[in-house]
Amino acid sequence: PEARLAERIGALPCDLRRVDAGEAPLAEALADLTEPVLVVSPPGGCGERCAAAWDHDAFVRSFGDLPVALSSQLGVAVFGPNADGAHRHGWPVALSHAVAQAEESTQHAAELASTGDALRDEPVAFDGSASLMRQLLRGTEGWEENGRWPGWLAEFDGGRPAFSLGASRSGLPFHRHGAAFLWLVHGLKHWFLLPPGRLPDAVPALGNGTSVWHWVAGNGGLRMPSPTGALEGLRQCTQRPGEVVVVPPRWHHATLNIGTTLGFGGEKVESNQRRAAADIDRDIAKFPKSAELFLERAQAAPNARVRMRALRAAQKLEPLNYDVWRRLLEILAAEGVLQALASEVERCWQRLEGLEREGTLSAQQTSVVLGQLLAVVLEHHATQRDPRALKLCVDFLGRAVDRDGANDHAHFYLAMALMLSGRREEAEQRLVHCLELKPGHQKAIDMLAVIRGGRPFEL
Repeated sequence: PEARLAERIGALPCDLRRVDAGEAPLAEALADLTEPVLVVSPPGGCGERCAAAWDHDAFVRSFGDLPVALSSQLGVAVFGPNADGAHRHGWPVALSHAVAQAEESTQHAAELASTGDALRDEPVAFDGSASLMRQLLRGTEGWEENGRWPGWLAEFDGGRPAFSLGASRSGLPFHRHGAAFLWLVHGLKHWFLLPPGRLPDAVPALGNGTSVWHWVAGNGGLRMPSPTGALEGLRQCTQRPGEVVVVPPRWHHATLNIGTTLGFGGEKVESNQRRAAADIDRDIAKFPKSAELFLERAQAAPNARVRMRALRAAQKLEPLNYDVWRRLLEILAAEGVLQALASEVERCWQRLEGLEREGTLSAQQTSVVLGQLLAVVLEHHATQRDPRALKLCVDFLGRAVDRDGANDHAHFYLAMALMLSGRREEAEQRLVHCLELKPGHQKAIDMLAVIRGGRPFEL
């Protein structure tokens, strides 16, 4: 089934401007990019020798022991991937395990696709660890730049790397970020791209929980969207091994993997220099329905009150943007305003519970979002010093693990909240379960040693 699917999708025309590295200087062609492009015959980097080094047996033999994060498709799109020292989606697993799981899921992709929207809960290995990427590049025979991006991708040096491994029919829903590239090594990856601005309601994005596959084939049979009506401006392209897709900042994009796909990429980190609030306000006056501008306004705000006001405006425009929810809770937790914090957490829970009840979110997706939100609350010192705030964390993190017993991220933070509350025996039980899920979970190992050694716990 996957071969037939690859043949059908691979025959679709590509809407992206094609840049042939053999015909034009890439640095010139990609300067001040305002629309996504497909780069073919890219020089340097991952050529044919690299692709051979990343073939199944050689890849697992060389890199199988490296740690990589398996993450929820929704979680990565909304909250970003794991990074060095920031395990947002649980503790990493061995890369060999991630490869085996992706291949197993690909074997059963057609079967899973016929069961409602079961594919929305299939994990992807999408990891932003610079250490992982450095080891992959330096350990790859045929990589020409000694662990660095080729010269024509130099603008991404120092940015956020991305290792991407996904099963067939999985893929990230619509999301946006800074300028980025994805170099495909194996498999096919179909791209859906929309220009900056507000997304149509019917696409798989942010908080609606729909997988990309269900969007294009949920009613039986493959029906690829067309750039008409609400989807005016939509562009599509099937990326093949050895090709690079470059996406400008703020373009919305979603992907669909055909076959087990393997690739790598990078995201450019924008300058730390923030725009003046007056400049942002002028843009808001021109584009009052841009949630992105209100998020930028929140970052430039001089105090918590102004940040809250900007985030509320963004929330009104994008009610299911869970990252906006997270930022609101972060402010309330930092300010130590318990009553307002408890009310906001309860409001988030009521919304999530309703979305789960109506089938918009799966239980696993609800667990991912709830775990992310309460982890942010718990990481603030004001929460850690307040027994009532800790009780709030225990309550809602407990609901997260009830919905997905394999969510080691939520289990770990629940153990932390229990430990800070003086409930060490319960914390120990949660940590043991964490280690049953991820035997190499170093933070759980360290916290368990503290409990069993009787030493005071320090963050």
